Amino acid sequence: MIQTGLPGALVVLAFGQLMPQLIAATHPITFMNLHGAHTVINIALTFESVGVTHFSWLLTAALKFLFNLNR
Repeated sequence: MIQTGLPGALVVLAFGQLMPQLIAATHPITFMNLHGAHTVINIALTFESVGVTHFSWLLTAALKFLFNLNR
């Protein structure tokens, strides 16, 4: 199990994604005042406006159709 990389992926998921997401959801003003937060949000909004992230909507629609989740 250790050679699969699962423990490392769980650590990255817990500290790199979930913890900041929960902090941002409960304390948005404090999160936005962190050093570099505005830069990261502007980069994310730029990618969104260019259309890089639109593939996720296509993938979501395909999986919803495949698993019959359109209710």
